[in-house]
Order: sequence, then C-alpha cells, then structure tokens
Amino acid sequence: MESELQTRTAYHEAGHAVLAVLQGAEIESLSIELDWEDAGRERFGATRVRWPDDAWSEREVAIREVKIALAGPVAEMIYDGNQYEPEMLHAWQEDWDMAVERAGDYLPKSQSLAEYLSRITYELIRFFERSDVWATVAALADQLEAHEALGAEEVAVVMEAWPIV
Repeated sequence: MESELQTRTAYHEAGHAVLAVLQGAEIESLSIELDWEDAGRERFGATRVRWPDDAWSEREVAIREVKIALAGPVAEMIYDGNQYEPEMLHAWQEDWDMAVERAGDYLPKSQSLAEYLSRITYELIRFFERSDVWATVAALADQLEAHEALGAEEVAVVMEAWPIV
C-alpha cells in the first residue's frame, strides 16, 4: 500500500508543478516523502514555486495560485479515477485552504467562493484530461516517484521533453 500512496502523492505534486510552470512560475524543488509517524499524517509532498519579479500584479498571482493549489487534488483525482471522495478531503485540506485564502484576497463579495472554486476545479479536470497535459503530469510523477525529489533543472527537462500545445 505504501507504494500506491507514494504514486498518488507523486501525481498530486506533479499536478501542482505542471500547472505552476504553465502559469509562468519556476519550480525550485519538488519532493515526496511518506511519513507514517509524523503527527498522524500519511504523506507529505512539497512543490516550491518561485514567481518572476514584477511579472504580474498581486491579484494576478493570487488567481494563478488558486489554480495551482487545486491542480494537485485534481491530478490525484484523475489518477485515482475518483472525484471528491470524502476520505480524500482531509488529505487535501492544505490545498483547499490555500485556494480559499488566495481567492478570498480578490474575489468580489458578490461572487460565491464555492461556485468559483467549483468552476476552477471543473476547468482543471478538463485541462488535465487532455492527452498532452496528462502525459506531462505522468512523466513528471514517474521521475518524482523514482527520485523522491527533483530540482528546477530536472523539472525543466521533463517539461521540455513533454511539450504541452
């Protein structure tokens, strides 16, 4: 079971990373680590993103970060073939919290946060189901699972080898 959890976590983090690169960010590092002892957590993954200086306004960065936060859960849902399973929501709590926080920074009060996040999630599902996008996510997840950590150069090599058109 540990191997399956590691694979799901790799797809989750690869989803964050692929969308971050496509949103104009650079991946500083990407890692997965299973930790069965740490405060009851089953897994841990990290995608460290760096934004170019002054490329976008704070609002534009927030919009991009909402999508990136939701991209990990979406990639994992597609990998698993399940969407919105209640037991998965706890594992994704940090991602949902980040999306809510960043969306709340700029979303007009008249717009429903739940509707906005649902719309973004649906758009991401459709995007990740494209064969070129999914091939890139899978290639990055494979590399991440094999090495457990990737730097900026390794991520760039995968992204260049699997172009998204």
